[in-house]
Amino acid sequence: MFLCISYIILLGYNFNYHQSLLYADQKGYLINSYLQGSRLVKQLLQAFLAFYYQDFILWISLELVFSIIYTIIIRYRIKKIYPWLNINANFDPSENRTQYEKIIKKVKQIFVHKISTFISFGTDQILIFALVNIKSVALFDNYNMIIIYLNNLIAQIFGNTNASVGNLVAENNKKNIIKVFWELIAIRFLIAGFIFVNLFFLLSPLIKLWLGGEYILNNNIILLILVNVFILTIRNPIDNFINAYGLFADTWAPIAQIIINLLISIYFGYKWGIAGIMFGTTVSMTLIIILWKTYYLFNSGFKKNVFSDFWLIFIKHIMAFTFAYIAISYIYNKYLKTEILTFLDLILAGIKTNLLLLLIFVPVLVLFSKGFRDFSYRLKKYSPFS
Repeated sequence: MFLCISYIILLGYNFNYHQSLLYADQKGYLINSYLQGSRLVKQLLQAFLAFYYQDFILWISLELVFSIIYTIIIRYRIKKIYPWLNINANFDPSENRTQYEKIIKKVKQIFVHKISTFISFGTDQILIFALVNIKSVALFDNYNMIIIYLNNLIAQIFGNTNASVGNLVAENNKKNIIKVFWELIAIRFLIAGFIFVNLFFLLSPLIKLWLGGEYILNNNIILLILVNVFILTIRNPIDNFINAYGLFADTWAPIAQIIINLLISIYFGYKWGIAGIMFGTTVSMTLIIILWKTYYLFNSGFKKNVFSDFWLIFIKHIMAFTFAYIAISYIYNKYLKTEILTFLDLILAGIKTNLLLLLIFVPVLVLFSKGFRDFSYRLKKYSPFS
């Protein structure tokens, strides 16, 4: 069984470059379709075997079988799409030593960023367990599970954005690069706003219907969790352009984020519990992701002034969301809020919430955000109905 699990892990590492090629060529949708299809069939078979045979060996064997099948399918598609590509070619680093050393340097920098990000976002549950109690970990995980699902869904929808941004930067049309950057920021603000408002009004009622009232967190904790979700949602365009420009030299930044997160989370975690730990995450992300990363991108990538070319525009987006959120909260709580006792009540509340978002947040974003107006024009231009 150990060998089986080890082989699955090694297969993923050795096969990863196939997937990277498709993602780089903006064909990530092929990976998602094959992966989701094979995963669905695998999970159905695993559920059947678990129910009738209750044998873990069979369960893990299916993991191995479907990993191999998925690998074969993707490798076959690579050969069909890129017949000129010699997958088995040997690489001699001495042929282009300078380029090889540059790649190795970038890989090391990326590794620091990736492992630091993993550590940074993997400490919340540990800190909650250490500073609060194990029951609070379970309460937090109920909310976190739904949020992770939404983040994964958004990541799949925008899966090809990174490669598209890479192509855009390679063209070196600075005016178009900035234009697309603000379009992507505006789209992310729209999505972040919808997620924030929907989860703020509907997440606790969903948890109550699903698990019971004793599993609900207080509103201060939920608000901090959603602020973190908001930051994670809007950061993606910044990350995409940083990746496209190859700006990975700031290896100190993710390490600093971990240290800031731990220090603030531990200090305030003792005082405020889960809210203090979430506050630490909020502060560390604001300082490193929002303040430093944007400065680094505009200074070293775009070669523009971060204050006049980013902050003055970014603050308009914050104002648009803040105004819309206050207006929606007032109207919903005063005129539309009803007690949610069934899943039908939850659906009706969701309809009312999203209608308010469409009627208030979208027009306000159009008014405040040139990037959103440009994106709307782009949609209209390429719409089959225009």
